[in-house]
Amino acid sequence: MNWFNLTLISLLFLTQDSTSTPRPKDLNNSFHCHRTVYALQDFDSGTTAAIAPNHSDRILLAKDYSFRVMRGQTEIGSVQIKDLSSNIEILWAPDSKKFAITYSDGGAEGAFHAHIYELSHDGVKEFPKPVRVAFDDFKTHDYCKKRGNNVFVEGWTSDSRSVFVVTEVFPTGDCGRKFGKLGGYFMDLQGQILSRYNNKQTALMQKSWEKTGSTPIPPVVVQLD
Repeated sequence: MNWFNLTLISLLFLTQDSTSTPRPKDLNNSFHCHRTVYALQDFDSGTTAAIAPNHSDRILLAKDYSFRVMRGQTEIGSVQIKDLSSNIEILWAPDSKKFAITYSDGGAEGAFHAHIYELSHDGVKEFPKPVRVAFDDFKTHDYCKKRGNNVFVEGWTSDSRSVFVVTEVFPTGDCGRKFGKLGGYFMDLQGQILSRYNNKQTALMQKSWEKTGSTPIPPVVVQLD
């Protein structure tokens, strides 16, 4: 573990409050955050693709702006998202059986939306609950009435059974003093909240995976501030 991650864990311990409870011990200890970012023009050729960790499957950015999941020359299934605009991120799970798509419907600041999918025997199945539950939970205490909130899927655990969802108050001044505030959620795919992380913790975790592609999961649950 490098010095940055050791510093990160120390800071996370320091930010805990009196309501903290132990994190479940049977969960993976880091999030993997190897994502690829695309723009709308990347659909133009019909050949750009996000390659899965198994190097066999890939998500093809088709000319009709759909995401086609391919295995060799065979299409397994496809996803169509109607309000794509920019900052399109594809994040494969380590098991190459699941992936997340995060995107903006209006530019670099949002609004950002996210979807989680799994490859199944008859196509592609969505897991809507992790994103919806995290978004709604954060919205109960932090929400921009004028512009709404953003939501992102930013990491997978190594067993591909849980995700890290980040929610954000829309980052513009007309959202008041809490503009840009973050909330982090450790979610299973059935929509159960395993841990919550406050603004400071979430920002530190983001810095870690931007630097290394992964981040330790904090050992405590801290109430959102």
